Amino acid sequence: MAHLPPKSLPKRLPPKKVPTKRLPPKKLPTRHFLAYWTPSTPALQEVGCILAHSASNQFRRVRPGDTVWIVTVRDGVLHLVTRIVVGLVTDQAGAEKHFPYQPGGVWEASHHIIASPGTELPRYYLNIHRLAASLRFKSKKGNDRLTLTADGMVNAQQLQTMRTLWPEAAEMLAKELGISA
Repeated sequence: MAHLPPKSLPKRLPPKKVPTKRLPPKKLPTRHFLAYWTPSTPALQEVGCILAHSASNQFRRVRPGDTVWIVTVRDGVLHLVTRIVVGLVTDQAGAEKHFPYQPGGVWEASHHIIASPGTELPRYYLNIHRLAASLRFKSKKGNDRLTLTADGMVNAQQLQTMRTLWPEAAEMLAKELGISA
């Protein structure tokens, strides 16, 4: 049997152009964190000054759009220092470039958060102790609230790890500042 040349193969058709919609980037929900400053933190001495930056090795979980509420405890009493709506998360070198004229240099840490422009607030030293028992945290281990001592004080050790706040807890803190969370 003689081999016949194959009939010409059908031409490959170009793929159909399917209309595509470009979806906007997913907006991740705002997360609220509670971060602790020791009472001896130098920035606490500057009450009233605008705070646009904070540094901590624990800020690795924070992303732009999140809110970090900074607190301190003095003599067992819980105080709200400020709120930072995060616009940028950077490292030490990035923070030093962003704040080249920071008196005394930029606090040494692996992660730095910088406030979104226009959201900066002053440093406060608001006594929010009456809220201490009501604040709720997201926790897989059941540590969803601050444990008060027998005399109603807060042991600062339980705040040494940054905690994730439930939105309702963030609203309570925002109300203290007269703002929305």
